[in-house]
Amino acid sequence: MPQELLPGETFEFITSRVETQTTTSVGTWTGLYSATFGAASSDVTTVTIPGPIITPTPSPGSAALMVMPGSAQTYITQPITVAVMISGVANLGGYEVTLRFDPNQVTATSVSQGSFLTTTGRTWVAPARIGPDSLRFGASSIGAAAGPSGSGALAWVRIAPRGVGSATLTLSNTLATNVAGLSINLTAQGGQLYVIHPGAAYLPRVLR
Repeated sequence: MPQELLPGETFEFITSRVETQTTTSVGTWTGLYSATFGAASSDVTTVTIPGPIITPTPSPGSAALMVMPGSAQTYITQPITVAVMISGVANLGGYEVTLRFDPNQVTATSVSQGSFLTTTGRTWVAPARIGPDSLRFGASSIGAAAGPSGSGALAWVRIAPRGVGSATLTLSNTLATNVAGLSINLTAQGGQLYVIHPGAAYLPRVLR
C-alpha cells in the first residue's frame, strides 16, 4: 500500500537504508526493494533499495557405502572383521545403516566405530542394535568443526561363521546427513563371505 512521507520525515526499509524526503511525497512500493516517489513539484525521483543477499544452500551431495573387503574367505571356526566404508562424502555429520545376513550362515557379534567421523575434532554418539539376522548401527557427531570429507571407515563389524557356504552381507536402510542435517544421497554395495572347513589333517601310515 502507498507510504506517505511528510517533509523531513525518514522511512527505514528492511533496516538497510534510510531515505529522507524534503518535500511532501507519496511512495508507491513496487515489489520488495524498489519505490517511485512523486514529489509535489514536477520532479519524479526513483529510489532503489538493495534487498538482502540470498546465499543458496549448497547441495549435500552423494556418497557410496560399501563392505570391505567385498569378498573374503574364512574358516568356520574363525571369526572375521569387515569394515563398512564411506567414499566420496562431503561434510559428514552422521549416518545409520543396517547390515543384513543369513543367520544360518553367520552372525554379527560386535561393532566398533571407525575413526573417520571424528577426524575433524567432532565428538560422536553411536547406538547399535544386534538382531538375529541384522545389525543396525550408526553415529551422529556434534561440534563446531566441519564434518569429514573424502573416504574412510565408519565402523568395524565382527562376523562369526555358523555354517559352511557363501554368506551375503547386505547394506540396507542407509542414511547419512551433513552437519546441517541435510540428507546425503547414498549408494550401497554389500559383500560376500565364503566359509570353509579348516580341512582334514592326513598323517602318514607307519607300518611296523
